[in-house]
Amino acid sequence: LRPVQTALIIQALHSSAAGILGIALPIMMKQRQIDVVTVGFVYAAMPIIFQFGRMLFATFSDFWGRKLFFLSSGLLAAASGLIYYAAYAPLEYLSGKVVEGTKDGTLWAVNRAFLLEQDNGQLKSLIRLRTIAYVAYAVGSFAAGYLVAMLLFEGTMLLCATFGAVIALVALTLKWEK
Repeated sequence: LRPVQTALIIQALHSSAAGILGIALPIMMKQRQIDVVTVGFVYAAMPIIFQFGRMLFATFSDFWGRKLFFLSSGLLAAASGLIYYAAYAPLEYLSGKVVEGTKDGTLWAVNRAFLLEQDNGQLKSLIRLRTIAYVAYAVGSFAAGYLVAMLLFEGTMLLCATFGAVIALVALTLKWEK
């Protein structure tokens, strides 16, 4: 695969899992007796982690290369899925959101810059990135109910963890460039 295609595959898997988690996770938390106020608190932590992480990771990726951050995004996605799989207490869900926010920060710190570098600054690649992100998120959100019905919450969380592992494997095919 070309590097651009690899990055878009990573984005599609990432956004699909995000769509699934966006629907299934709060319902899972409610089923596991987490009150609504705590669910809100847990969800409020992620954007803060994401924004700070994204700025930090973008800076480091300029020196260390993009591959490391694509790879870490996959590994963190697998970790967050496994944390959610095992979580029953608010602090455990909060840990999952911290890992998930860090995962999002690592990916969004490098995906646009990587595509612009690989496609010689073509705006078309950024349009593809956003399109794939939105469509994959929508597909994941749509599929979430079916997945929970077929795989239960635990199986759905393991599926999201598997998406992360696949992201990490796909990221390994990229070249180390600084």
